[in-house]
Amino acid sequence: MDRNTCEQAIVLKTRKDGDSNRNLTLLSVDNGIYEIRAFRFRTSKTAPKAYLFQEGMFYLYNNPVKKQYSLKDVSLISSHDSIREDYEAIIVASLMSEFILCSANDDMSNIYRLLATSLDLLEDSTIEKDIVLIQFFLRMIREHGLIENFSNCPVCNKKYSRDEILHFSQTINVPCCSDCEQLPNIILQAKARKYLSYSLNMSFEDSILIKLNDTTIKRIKHYMLAWASIIMGHQFKSIGSQIN
Repeated sequence: MDRNTCEQAIVLKTRKDGDSNRNLTLLSVDNGIYEIRAFRFRTSKTAPKAYLFQEGMFYLYNNPVKKQYSLKDVSLISSHDSIREDYEAIIVASLMSEFILCSANDDMSNIYRLLATSLDLLEDSTIEKDIVLIQFFLRMIREHGLIENFSNCPVCNKKYSRDEILHFSQTINVPCCSDCEQLPNIILQAKARKYLSYSLNMSFEDSILIKLNDTTIKRIKHYMLAWASIIMGHQFKSIGSQIN
């Protein structure tokens, strides 16, 4: 990057840095994940500020000596203030951010668009937030090349029966048939499999409109959290990862 640059980005994480500064982790359209520093964030009314989950154009200064980016200004695209005011939305957004940070790949542009869409949907009070989380994970896992469909076992290539319950293969980190399972406690019921298979071919916005009962949402959410945790190699640290 040049010394002065502008990046379209979303704030994934913020941390205190001393008494007045703050470190921000950004996901940008063009350059993926990187760290910047916001000087005098907590002590100056005029210093540029950016908050968790905000999307905007970030104007940065690159100090090549310290190998550090600092925030000069920000022009907001979406403030996502309502997310930070809603406990359930904070939980979901934090889980999504943590998964991105722990499973980054070379091309983050699609993931950026996926997160931006997810955050916008979380601000809609009529939308079930756990369904947003489920669809985010489903599409993130597809970005990692771990799922193409839910019609055949990816281990033995056996075609699933109509009412077949899926298990999990830890060898290749994908759902599989009972003959190939290695983690017997991770189970995807037939109706849940049909939902994921059907919604995978829909747009994100359309998939959110599919109605599910609370029990089905809970089961699919737990399955997707377990699947995402296996991909990351550890359990989620974000608050609420085990909340129903």
